[in-house]
Amino acid sequence: MNGILDKYIEKSFLSHWKSAIENIVLENKQNRFKEIVKSMKAKNSFISTRLINIIYFSLYRIIVKEIDINGYGYLSSDNDSHIDIIVINKKMTIQEKRCVVAHELSRIIVDRLLKENNKLIKEVDWENLNEEELINVLMCYILYDKSSFYKNANGKLEDFKVSGPSDFKKLRDGIISKYN
Repeated sequence: MNGILDKYIEKSFLSHWKSAIENIVLENKQNRFKEIVKSMKAKNSFISTRLINIIYFSLYRIIVKEIDINGYGYLSSDNDSHIDIIVINKKMTIQEKRCVVAHELSRIIVDRLLKENNKLIKEVDWENLNEEELINVLMCYILYDKSSFYKNANGKLEDFKVSGPSDFKKLRDGIISKYN
């Protein structure tokens, strides 16, 4: 069994975090959608149950795409907030790709969860908050969480273990200087 899943684990790019964020954002959008449907029904507007179900389950998704680009990567969001695409440089190492994905997932947490749903954190002064620092802290947490997953790993997966947040900061700074 050892080695069979390695290539999938390497390519997953923090899929458990991606899925968790997708689920939270989707749940928030579904709750808002339920209210819209309820008000439409109250006005006796016709909308088919099948269409409601299709829309309900397709309200949000995160996609990670590897392509040949000059920089390290970026987040591409649509105006209607139905999809976020994290574009990463195909030529980067797995560790670099994970760092970029973690950074962009952190940006999604800030933009889609914290800013859009102010019930989570009520008293944030977004005007004076250094969002990039918050995003970097969240990125370190995501990467450290994943690194802890590999704490008993042997072989190829040992490359993903780190000693702490300073390793992530060095990795992030290295990516920025290498690909900018």
